[in-house]
Amino acid sequence: MAKLKAVKSLIAFTLIIGLFFVIINLYLRDIYNTQITLQQSISRFLEGIDHSTDLTFQKVDECHLTKLDPWDPHVVPYLYPNWNPLKTCRISHQMHVELKNSTVRMLNETTSKCQYRCLYVNDELNLKRNNWIKMEKNVAYNESCDFIETHCTENEKTTFRYIFDQVVKQSGKVFQEEDELHPGVFMLVLDSTSSSSGIRTIMETNQVLRQFYDATTFYYHNKVGLNSRPNAFAIFSGLFFFLF
Repeated sequence: MAKLKAVKSLIAFTLIIGLFFVIINLYLRDIYNTQITLQQSISRFLEGIDHSTDLTFQKVDECHLTKLDPWDPHVVPYLYPNWNPLKTCRISHQMHVELKNSTVRMLNETTSKCQYRCLYVNDELNLKRNNWIKMEKNVAYNESCDFIETHCTENEKTTFRYIFDQVVKQSGKVFQEEDELHPGVFMLVLDSTSSSSGIRTIMETNQVLRQFYDATTFYYHNKVGLNSRPNAFAIFSGLFFFLF
């Protein structure tokens, strides 16, 4: 009985070893055939080269991008240059507050109670808000903050809410002098538009920027993330960065 078990074990071991050698042989044969095919491909490639001219190769890490035509005939049927969205616009919401020359005031036509406050940037995700200031008619409130939130109510219901924005030159602010490490370069980012669309729709703006300010267009820059940080990182470093 013991001898029979030993014979069976020996047969099983022999079969396993044989199967192992078969697999190894098939693997080595596949590698050999691959090498032969590669050598033949290289030989055909070298035979097709004109050796009378210089042998040059393009870098494999280069990406040759297509030069896009904003006025491509395939795009033109989808363009509507005469369309004016404001032509059929019906104004149904009236302003209750206005901001002019850094001055906030209530309009005489409003019957609501209004208030305002300044908004400041605390960090990239949060705001710093001032206390609400109640407004009175025929009173002008001078503010130098960039963002002014207004809120009007009547019978405890909101009738008007709006955030005004302005850019006020700050007095006494010291700017960094221009030098080799601090070049006087401004980058303008036009959001929610493509390069081709921008060329078609803001032609005058492009002309002014190029003619009077020597502006350069980043034709092949694409949006790679949400909001400012990941896109600014890509613009200045050429790398994709994602903040979890």
